[in-house]
Amino acid sequence: AAGMRARVGARHDARMSAGCVYSERPCSIADGRGGPSTCLHPTAPEADALAELLLSRSLQAVSIGCGEAYFEGMLEARGVPVIAVDLDTLTDPSGYSRLRRYSRSIVRVRPGELYAVPSPAASALCFFWGRITPWRQYLEAFPAVPLVAIAGDGSAE
Repeated sequence: AAGMRARVGARHDARMSAGCVYSERPCSIADGRGGPSTCLHPTAPEADALAELLLSRSLQAVSIGCGEAYFEGMLEARGVPVIAVDLDTLTDPSGYSRLRRYSRSIVRVRPGELYAVPSPAASALCFFWGRITPWRQYLEAFPAVPLVAIAGDGSAE
């Protein structure tokens, strides 16, 4: 799907991308409450509830705007298949080696691109701290997604 264009909303054309995975500093969920850039601090019961829902429906979590992927790491630890996605903004990819990640990997897409969800009908789109993610564009681009999870700032549009 890389290189495809999708119509996503009345004003936006976004390029679909498979993204890139860079080497980032792996951190353990057991180390605490995430790093200084972690914006969402779910409790174990909250992670348990979402993991149970996703597993009961045989859905993978595709998390858009994951940051350090702290919540995503919690879901992985509970057996949920996760694709963590965040922006690729560094001009020098070696800079990613200094960033923390709590999931197995983070797929990075360039600004203006949407991650090409490989199996929308078998995926839940997750927007954890969705205030600045293009969630509307993802919902329009992937109508076959059966479940959407949004967690974070209550003032998000």
